[in-house]
Amino acid sequence: MDAKLHYIFDPLCGWCYAASPLLTALKDRFGDELELVFHPGLLFAAPRTIDQSYREHIISADLRIAAVAGVEFGAAYINRVRTAPVLRYHSELPAAAVLATHALNTSLGLRMLKLIQQSHYQSGEDVSDIATLTTLAQTLRLEAKAFAQALENIQHSLPTIAVEARNLMQVVSGNGFPTLVLEQDGEFQLLDHSSAYGKPYLLANRVAQFVAA
Repeated sequence: MDAKLHYIFDPLCGWCYAASPLLTALKDRFGDELELVFHPGLLFAAPRTIDQSYREHIISADLRIAAVAGVEFGAAYINRVRTAPVLRYHSELPAAAVLATHALNTSLGLRMLKLIQQSHYQSGEDVSDIATLTTLAQTLRLEAKAFAQALENIQHSLPTIAVEARNLMQVVSGNGFPTLVLEQDGEFQLLDHSSAYGKPYLLANRVAQFVAA
C-alpha cells in the first residue's frame, strides 16, 4: 500500500481534538503503511485574547463536541476558560511543536499532538508556552537541544506551511479544521470523517475500501 494521509488541523481546534481517536484508529489499523503528513493551518495565526463574552460560547461548543465524539474536556480546562484573568490562544508554537517532533521522529508526531491536546483540553495548561511544550517533548524522550533547534527551524517556515495547508483544503473542497485527505498515486480523495466521530473504526474501514479499490 502506497498511500498518504494528509491531515489539515490546528492543535487548538476542538473538532481536531475530537478527531484524535480517528487518527489513532488509522495508525493502529495501517501502521507505517499509511504515511501521516501534518498540515497546520493556524486557526489562531496571531495571538488572540479571548474575551469574557466568548468564553461561554467556547464551553458550549466543547460540550457539544464531547457529546458527539465522546472526548473529555477536563474540569481544569473548563475552569481556565471561565476564570483565567487573561485567556490568550496562539497556534504557532503548538503547531510547530508537532512538526518539529515529527521531523525528529516520524513515529512521535501524532503522540506529540495528542499530548498537546490532552494538556490543553484536559489539564488546562497553556500549550502556547515554550516551557510546557519542552516538558512534553521530554516526556517523549526527545533531547531538549535538538527539539529547540527543530522548533526554531519550523517556526521560520510556518507561515508558508499554513498557506499551503489552506490551499490544499481549498483544492479538495475541505470544510475547515480538521480536513483529512487520502493520497494515492498522486490523486487526492477527501475523506468524510464526520460520521466516524465516536466510531473511529468507520473511518478506518472507509480508508481500507479506498485502498482496496
